[in-house]
Amino acid sequence: MNPRPLLRQAQIFRQLNEAEGRALERTAQIRYVERGAALFNEGDPATGLFVLLTGRIKICRSTPDGRTMVLHFVDPGQIFAEAAAIELGEYPATAIALEESAVAFFGREEFIELIRDHPSISLKVMGGLARWIREFVAKIEELTTRDVSTRLARYLLNQATGSRSGSDLPVADLGASKGDVAASIGTVNETLSRCLRRFRDLEIIEVDGSLITILAPDRLRQIADT
Repeated sequence: MNPRPLLRQAQIFRQLNEAEGRALERTAQIRYVERGAALFNEGDPATGLFVLLTGRIKICRSTPDGRTMVLHFVDPGQIFAEAAAIELGEYPATAIALEESAVAFFGREEFIELIRDHPSISLKVMGGLARWIREFVAKIEELTTRDVSTRLARYLLNQATGSRSGSDLPVADLGASKGDVAASIGTVNETLSRCLRRFRDLEIIEVDGSLITILAPDRLRQIADT
């Protein structure tokens, strides 16, 4: 499948007119990343920005004590690395593919030229940056004011996009290894496993590998709101 047309479905480009959409597709370079491979590393020169077309990417960075902190996950249709690229600095974090992924790469100079020709695109990029800042501030607040059970409950509810066959019970796919999920909610693997066991023992969830069936959504929401 040619992933290039998926650009038009990306969050920040959905409202582009036909001329803007064609210019966008001409500027994009499609790159493929194997599972576990790094798209770019922390400290690399920021030569451009990306839109994820298929797959899933984690953005992480190393802490002074040698641990890996997962900043966030990138899902299809989302733009990333835009701030670093526009500043012409270094990538402040590492981007690793959690599964085989396709991305659209926009070189900095080419993207700036695209914005000059189609100014409305810059407004959409600004909107993407503003949304990322809101999410980052919310993440910092959550990590500093909520306990692990609350953070896990919120993560599961956010990931619950499907339902179990034959029922209306929501199903959350962790979408990453337990280690990555633990890092993204500011804890360690052992603590995450204890919380999952506790939720399971309370009959709030049912665990089947990476799939979590939410048996008691209201109870999980109560935990998420504490």
